[in-house]
Formats: sequence, structure tokens, C-alpha cells
Amino acid sequence: MRLGNNKMNSEEKSLILLVEDDEDARKIISKIITDYGKYSVVEVSSAEEAIEIYENDKYQLDALIVDLVLPGKSGGELAKYNFEHKQIPIIIVTAFADSKLALQLYEYGVRDYVLKPMDSWQFSGILKNAINRKTLDDDVEVDKNPYTGNIANLQVVSKMSELGRANHWIASMVKDSMSKKERAKFMNFLGEFLLNAHEHGNLNFTEEIKSKLLEDNNFDMEVGLRETSCNKKINIRVAALRGEVAVHISDEGNGFEYERYLKMNDDEIIERVGMLNGRGIILGRAYFEQIQYEKKGSAVMLLKNVEPV
Repeated sequence: MRLGNNKMNSEEKSLILLVEDDEDARKIISKIITDYGKYSVVEVSSAEEAIEIYENDKYQLDALIVDLVLPGKSGGELAKYNFEHKQIPIIIVTAFADSKLALQLYEYGVRDYVLKPMDSWQFSGILKNAINRKTLDDDVEVDKNPYTGNIANLQVVSKMSELGRANHWIASMVKDSMSKKERAKFMNFLGEFLLNAHEHGNLNFTEEIKSKLLEDNNFDMEVGLRETSCNKKINIRVAALRGEVAVHISDEGNGFEYERYLKMNDDEIIERVGMLNGRGIILGRAYFEQIQYEKKGSAVMLLKNVEPV
């Protein structure tokens, strides 16, 4: 354990705990931290040492910078410990983009990731924003919060008008991760899953009922009627890392038999071509690298690999 380049002055400097087992990488990151802001650094090489710092009242930490792969406890386990105790802003440093893991660690308050090799200026901005976020009200809407990281969350009321807002927010989150053309395609496929969360999840339309209403040209009217008495929410999380994007969508419905859509063979798919609905998941199978349902179908994780812009 060692104190970084600058001596600690609690009145002027934010105190950062750096957890990195590679000595060379630790020196580089520590120098970036102290060069780009009024920060002091405590350096350790394991999660176990980091926990000792937690238990020492001498250190009033403002942020954690944690390598994902560590000897002993992992960076993810340290993030869980942090969440269960002090919930200090945490930045994960990793050599591999894993947006799915990023969304899982969001449960432990991890919103910021830095990929190796890191850009010094970008890294300093992420650190500054993480510390600034600490002072913000947790109830501030994320799309109005200027201090967003690689992972962010949005909750909307289950109404068609709010889905437009959600689409705009998701597009803004992924705009730096893919080309304009790819983004349009991504949003088109993703939109099917947002509609499913709204219509089949929170508004409780079955495929059969929706098909009948569409045939009778009464579907839009029925949606409006059901929306007036629906207070359920749709929760969306987006992780946009270099080369891949993961989106988690959950509703407050009872779920559905999603397995039959994921397991359909080619002949079954062809039979559904002429149907008025029920093709969103099937089309999504050919686009997303992974579609993983949870909670009996009321939550879904979508993973898409993209060419870096």
C-alpha cells in the first residue's frame, strides 16, 4: 500500500483509492490521476487491501478505481462490497469490453468503465464526473443528468408517448458506439422489444388478442383505453462499451412464453410471415448476438457487437 504522487491534503484534494495488481499499470494510472486534477491517490494491489482501507477511518475516500481482474477477490466482488457498505463512486478498469457484465455490475452501482489502453483526457473526465455525481440527487432523471457514464438507467411510464422519449434517450446513449446507419438499424430492432414490454408486458395483450384487435382495426383504441388505467413502468439500462452494446429492458407484467419464439425452426417462422404481429423476437434473433430473458419473460437482455466508429 502506498500514497500516490501528491501528499494528502483533505481540505483541497479528493482522495482516490486505486486497486490495480499490475505495478506498471498502477504507476501510469496514478500519474494520470494526479496530473489531471486535484487528487491524492492511495494505491493497493488487491481487493483485500482495499477493504482494509475501507475499515480505516483515517481515509475519507471520494472514488474508487478498480481493475476488473485481480488476485483473490475480483473487481466485481469489490464493487459488491462497496455497494453494501459505503457506495463510493467506482470506476472499473478493464482490457476487455463486456457490456453484459457491465449491466450486471450496475446492480452494485458501477456506472463508469475505462478500457485499456486508456485515453488520459477521457479518463480524467470520467473520474471528475463520477465524483461530481456523488453530490447529485439520486432522483434526478438520467437524461437530464450531465454526469452520465458508460452505463445509465431510464425509467418511463408505460405509455406510447413515453416510448418515444425512451427511444431518443437510447439513441443518444449509443451514438458514439456505432455509425448513423447502424444506429438506425439497431433502434429499429430494439423498438420491437420496447413495444413488447409495453403492450404484452404492462398492458397485458396476448398475441391472440392483439391479432384480433388488429384485424378489427380496434387495437389503437384499446391501447389508449388500457393506458389510462396503467401505472406500470418500463425500466431500461444501456451499457455502451467499445465494440458492443447491451440493453436490459424490464416491465412489470407477468411475463410470457418466450421460449417458443426463441426455439422456432425455419418452417414455423415462414408460417408466421403473413401474421399481423408476433415477429419482433424472431427478427431480433437474426440481429442481436444474444437475447436472454429473465423473470418469466418480463425482462430481457440484448447484446449487439458493433464496429467501432
